[in-house]
Amino acid sequence: MPYNTSAIIPSEEPTGTTQLPFSRVKKIIATDQDIQIMSNAGAFVITVATEMFIQHLAQEALKVVKSERKPRRNIQYRDLATAISNHENLEFLVDIVPNTTTFKQVKEKKTLLSSTDQSQTQEPKINDSIVANVMKCKETSVSLTPEFCGDQITTTSTS
Repeated sequence: MPYNTSAIIPSEEPTGTTQLPFSRVKKIIATDQDIQIMSNAGAFVITVATEMFIQHLAQEALKVVKSERKPRRNIQYRDLATAISNHENLEFLVDIVPNTTTFKQVKEKKTLLSSTDQSQTQEPKINDSIVANVMKCKETSVSLTPEFCGDQITTTSTS
């Protein structure tokens, strides 16, 4: 069977209509305080671009569904989240559509964070021999620069 090498013909001609309600898109644009006036042509272009973005996102999620062992017929939230996390050009949506986690994972993460917070709030214990050596350096009249090597201090005089 020979391969089809002919050009792909678009399924439909652009008609000037959109699937998204144009009036709602205009209302959403009007809520942005940075935009005072928007022409109908500008709002139409934003509507078409939004439809194209939604179509691209759905196609990427469909690829995730088809790549599973047992493909499903419906796209689920986890498919969208996986598609967003896998594609660099959709990375800006990671905070909006995060991967789902179980309650057990959230609980473990919370206990881990609280235990690290407690360990950071405790004051570190200072080795007594280091403190004694630093006090000796302060008592001498010669200018000394202490250099810590493990738990010992070696001093060098700068005379």
